[in-house]
Amino acid sequence: MLVDYVDKHRYDVTDEHERKPLLTTKQGRPAKMTIQRNIYAMTRACYYTNEYPHDRIIEECEAVGECKTASKCLSSRSSHAPRCGSATKNLNDGLPEEMASDRMDMSPEVLREHHNVQNEENKRELQHQFVDSQ
Repeated sequence: MLVDYVDKHRYDVTDEHERKPLLTTKQGRPAKMTIQRNIYAMTRACYYTNEYPHDRIIEECEAVGECKTASKCLSSRSSHAPRCGSATKNLNDGLPEEMASDRMDMSPEVLREHHNVQNEENKRELQHQFVDSQ
């Protein structure tokens, strides 16, 4: 699926540091607001199912249509969830907290307080791996 996106939809652009971002627009990296608006739109239940679970008629729903109104849907989610998931996956994969926070462009404190949703089992497993490697 990711390969399909890169092959068919990713614009061949580089940023000011000569990096090739995964998510792109014709102008380069998308703005944070663009990403947030698209996540709201893609997490609406009707986006995938063409059904609406909130006792509304799709044709009359204010959240259907333009991306800028998608956040009004009761099913839509903010960009916080994928950001938490990405941060937690990095930590579960063994990336040190300092590196994960730098990669996610947040302080280690913000990572710990708001974006790390590791469960206790994952934390224990990583601690055992660290101790065993010493």
